[in-house]
Amino acid sequence: MKRILQTCFYRLYFLYASVAIRCSYHHQYKKGQIRYLSKADYKIWRRAMLDLMKEHFLHDYGFTSRIVYQTFAKAKIETVRVRPVEDVTTPIVVLCVKNDLQRLTMLVEHYRMLGVERFAFVDNGSTDGTWEWMLEQPDIDLFRTDELYNCFAKEGWLCRVVSHYGFGRWYVLTDSDELMTYIGMEEHPIRELVACAEAAGAVRVKGLNMDMYADSPLYSIASKEVDIRQTYCWMDKDSYRQIPRKVAGSTITAVVGGPRDRVMGVPCSVMKYPLVYFAPGTVSADAHFQFPYDKIEASPFWIGILHYKFLDIDKKENERRAKLYQEFSSGLNKSANYYTKYVEATKDSVNFMYDGSVRFQSSQSLKQIPLIRPVPFGQDVHEQTR
Repeated sequence: MKRILQTCFYRLYFLYASVAIRCSYHHQYKKGQIRYLSKADYKIWRRAMLDLMKEHFLHDYGFTSRIVYQTFAKAKIETVRVRPVEDVTTPIVVLCVKNDLQRLTMLVEHYRMLGVERFAFVDNGSTDGTWEWMLEQPDIDLFRTDELYNCFAKEGWLCRVVSHYGFGRWYVLTDSDELMTYIGMEEHPIRELVACAEAAGAVRVKGLNMDMYADSPLYSIASKEVDIRQTYCWMDKDSYRQIPRKVAGSTITAVVGGPRDRVMGVPCSVMKYPLVYFAPGTVSADAHFQFPYDKIEASPFWIGILHYKFLDIDKKENERRAKLYQEFSSGLNKSANYYTKYVEATKDSVNFMYDGSVRFQSSQSLKQIPLIRPVPFGQDVHEQTR
């Protein structure tokens, strides 16, 4: 009897929520934040958000998906500069940033070397010169919002940015402290990586998110005085493990590990899908993967993501997040615990170096990571990825 009542409640509440979404989206489409969308695209995004919420509804009452769909439609995001992009063979790099000038300039230089010609960035109130620098870059389209950041709201912002460029193209969804890498990237531009993914029938490419560290205690180096890539050049070779993970109604093979797990006991997820083809119905609903979730296991090969998370400039941000998450409900206690451990690492002079540390010198260094496989440039993709 209890199960029957619970099922009835779920169905009634979902019916109410779906009606609310339709009304809210209709208003925002007619007079609000998404009135720039074509009628066809508006219907596709509304349908995708409803499908996302339905997928999550029986598992967390659609809590996280509600944040994504609400911020997509309602967030006050100023469009400062957007230009048409005719070339669909080269991905657009999309991210949100706040006060991260040193790493952002490194990221833009990295992707320019890979052949990227367009960036689309959301600034969330930078005051360190990041905004002024971005304005000077002709290949960066700019958006701006002062709304409160959280990891799910960010996904709604990213979807909003993607909606300006449309479906039927590839995007790199990233953070300002991450550099997507792949074996052979010095000789093969990113459009060739896309071509390999398309030849394999893939719409997403799986990446191993590897924390990069120096051969000294965390936060002990003044990062503004050094070359980040040359100094934070070490990564773990063999501390990763694959585990099953529930994502709404789906079970996927996730990867946890890395130095945070090995040294701090923080079993964070280190699998991400940074390179994504946005077909109609695709939603960036999580920092690590996209909806629909049935595409998660279909990546034909692994690439690398160099993650520069533990610079000295991150210490204050880790302290802020640890305090912030402690003040939230129990649903965020895990995040609070993680950031508390990051802060405690300062007191304990934590050093990530171990016998399995590998130095990143070029993309060929990725061959030492067992999970990462060479991209089969110029070869039979299906044969090479079996």
